[in-house]
Amino acid sequence: MKKLTMMFLMLMTIVLLVTGALGDAAGAGTEEAALLERLRVMKDFKFRNHEEGIGADVCPVYSAPSERAFRGAGGKASCNTDKKMAEAGYDANGWLMVRYEIDPGIYRIGYIPPRHVQAFHSTMPGPVHERIPAAAAGTLEVTDNLAGTSQPFAVLEEGTPFTILSKYTYSGSWWYIEFTLEGKTARGFIDRDRSDFRLGSGDTVYNMQNIGIPSVSPHGTAPTGMTAWPHEGSRKLVREKASAASKQVTVAYPGQAYPVYETAKGPGNTDWYYIFVESDSTWGWIASTSATLKTE
Repeated sequence: MKKLTMMFLMLMTIVLLVTGALGDAAGAGTEEAALLERLRVMKDFKFRNHEEGIGADVCPVYSAPSERAFRGAGGKASCNTDKKMAEAGYDANGWLMVRYEIDPGIYRIGYIPPRHVQAFHSTMPGPVHERIPAAAAGTLEVTDNLAGTSQPFAVLEEGTPFTILSKYTYSGSWWYIEFTLEGKTARGFIDRDRSDFRLGSGDTVYNMQNIGIPSVSPHGTAPTGMTAWPHEGSRKLVREKASAASKQVTVAYPGQAYPVYETAKGPGNTDWYYIFVESDSTWGWIASTSATLKTE
């Protein structure tokens, strides 16, 4: 009887261990899938140029919005805001994100502390940031120069954790990330086309070839398995609704395919396709007069 009891307890222990391991694996998979979906629809941001600056004199610049964050140029990075520069707006704590030239063709991007720019009114909405945990799946070079003409200011070795904040596609194609450098918080850009990484605690290596498209649209519709190909010529307008009278939300470019999530009839019996524009993470409608529907 005692032997049977011991065998039963051992069997139950094995079952619990296996069940727990499967549960952990399923949890990791669910977490990874959720992170991937957030990555697919991640917003980007852009800068506004100011040819004559914003008139705040010379200001210190940090790579992240904190005076304890990493600061380039040996801890002396600064921006002369009385000269040509660009800004992306304020973050929630009043730090101004800026881009400025330090040498011909070489730029630096960072944040100016609130006390230095209180008098400047920005009309930019400010960059939209997510916080998606990731880890390098290879060597990643981090730059603060979107012109791509300077050496990286940091290198992340395989396994190094970082956080993906947003993307930037108006000058190249970049992930904007946060990581630790010399014991301090730092932010910079990694090339989206050349960066391999893992999400959360997952094992899958992701890059621009296997990230894929959103699994569901804001309308609750799934991909139809078709793509819209804009006609040759200039860029095509993408509308908020299936109507030429509706507000423009973004543009689509000839030579590129856009996943279609639903179709509809608009005024004049025109066919419209509801698409996802990955470059700026925008959903909208494009008319059949501007694009051709193809099966993938």
